[in-house]
Amino acid sequence: MNKIKDYKLEYFNPKEIKLNGWIKHQLQTQMEGLSGHLKDFWPDICDSSWIGGKADSWERVPYWLDGYIPLVYLLNDKEGIKVAKFYVDNIVNRQSKDGWIAPSSVDRSTYDVWGIFIVLKALLNYASINNDKKVYESIYKALKSLDKHIDTYPLYNWAKYRWFEALIVIYPLYKIYKEEWLITLASKLHEQGFDYFTYYLNEFPKEKCKTKEWTYYTHGVNHAMAVKCYALYSLLTKNKEDIKKSDYMLSALNKYHGNIMGTFNADECLAGKDPRQGSELCLIVELMYSLEVLTQITKSSKYLDQLETLAFNALPNAISSDMWAHQYDTQVNAPFIKRSETYLWTNNGSESNLYGLEPHYGCCTSNFHQGWPKFVLSCLAINKKELYINSLIPITLNNKLFKVKIEGSYPFFNKVKIKIDSKIDTKLHLNIPSTSKFVVINDTKIYKKGYVFLPLLKGMNTFDIEVINEAKFIKNYDGYSLKEGNLVYALKIDEKIVRINEDQAYKELPHGDFEYHNISKFNYCLASFSKDIALHKVNKNESPFVSKLYPKSYYLDCYEIDYEVVGNYVNFKDKIISKRIKKEFIPIAINKLHLGTLKLLGDKNE
Repeated sequence: MNKIKDYKLEYFNPKEIKLNGWIKHQLQTQMEGLSGHLKDFWPDICDSSWIGGKADSWERVPYWLDGYIPLVYLLNDKEGIKVAKFYVDNIVNRQSKDGWIAPSSVDRSTYDVWGIFIVLKALLNYASINNDKKVYESIYKALKSLDKHIDTYPLYNWAKYRWFEALIVIYPLYKIYKEEWLITLASKLHEQGFDYFTYYLNEFPKEKCKTKEWTYYTHGVNHAMAVKCYALYSLLTKNKEDIKKSDYMLSALNKYHGNIMGTFNADECLAGKDPRQGSELCLIVELMYSLEVLTQITKSSKYLDQLETLAFNALPNAISSDMWAHQYDTQVNAPFIKRSETYLWTNNGSESNLYGLEPHYGCCTSNFHQGWPKFVLSCLAINKKELYINSLIPITLNNKLFKVKIEGSYPFFNKVKIKIDSKIDTKLHLNIPSTSKFVVINDTKIYKKGYVFLPLLKGMNTFDIEVINEAKFIKNYDGYSLKEGNLVYALKIDEKIVRINEDQAYKELPHGDFEYHNISKFNYCLASFSKDIALHKVNKNESPFVSKLYPKSYYLDCYEIDYEVVGNYVNFKDKIISKRIKKEFIPIAINKLHLGTLKLLGDKNE
């Protein structure tokens, strides 16, 4: 009997994926920015204890590798692949004889093994991409060591609240080695880990946590990771109720703390639904990964809209267009981005919404790299030789069963051509976003949402697809947001970038710290729900998040309203101080200054 159920969907090896169009431009820019260069100057990567240096011995290199490895293989970046191998080889070759994988310099009795969970995830990525038996053996020995270690030193701090991340490594190792102690280890981690579901039933906060009251169990990134924990554990228990627990947690987060960009407010602890609050970049990429894993486990399309919304709005919003800087906290409403000692954050500091090398704290500097690569890998999947297309971004697959090419510039342009050369007669499951009005597939209108089944015949198959969206105003906190498909549109605010902290170490250009100052008015409310469209010429092979050139604007009727500035946030008042005026709204991630939620103080006419 199989002790562990398989994921229902399997994502493809990044060696089988080729990037096209705007998504290729996006990942190339990522590689040319911080992702590809932290190893050259940032001590926590280039002088890490994981490779024999003197800097960080915990989560920084593991986090970075977890995104860097799939990135370099998706880009087929030869030098990047050499760098990945250098780091992996150093970690594996420095492993202690008893299997302990963390740097030998650390005190095992006080070491938070969360760092080990992440490094094993990164090593598993590398081993599975390359079928590297030496790395698999290293992971096996490390899990053996971990199993013994937590008998003496049970999980605490971050590892206690992220226990389930180790299951992502344990399960595939069990498939290889078939040894019972791995099952026991999975159960032991569950027993020592935090009981999220009981917490959700009894203590889960339904509003913003109190300022400065930091706890592990209200920490936003922990919750972004944890929404998949019971679904992961269900592969061991084979209990469908465990999947329902994960869904319950995700629903609660979205209901009480969610925002229009697909993330939920937590800066750092859960922060309600106010669009001025922030979402930590670590939270954004970890929530994306959780949704990707939930899709794999359940073979359900219900997580894919939120995943796309995160990928097309929250993620690019939190990173500068050249990807040399990022925020710690990103906001739906950001009329200015500046350092201030007066702020709304639950726990974070005065520089938390700056774009920089490591604003507030460096965890996001090392962790954001997984966002784009893992999203790309989640867009195509297979189950029992049936093909799944989860998102229509422009990518190519070339493997033993299928040659797939998705052409177009989705989600910015919604006409897509899919060419599939199949070696077998099988089925295609194409995800239709629930936000669409309908889709047209080879001249046939399809009103069904989620996975649509299409026959896939041996030989060449061609599907001409057009996703028909309708821009809609969505109630969001105390105002409305404009969303078309899974793209959020926001008030465009002209911005001036101002460099700060130039005298600090490692803040030399291009990896400096920056404020964004507004040079146009931002104090507007909606006058009505009327809208006009303006189309712009763009290069469809360039990422709008990089080029900052966008194919479509909406012009909305607005009023100027009274306001007051308090520190680094704004209080808008219900007093209209102008005649009706048309204002431009663009995709929220294009400009770093924007209002994604506006009050409606007008006549409310559709």
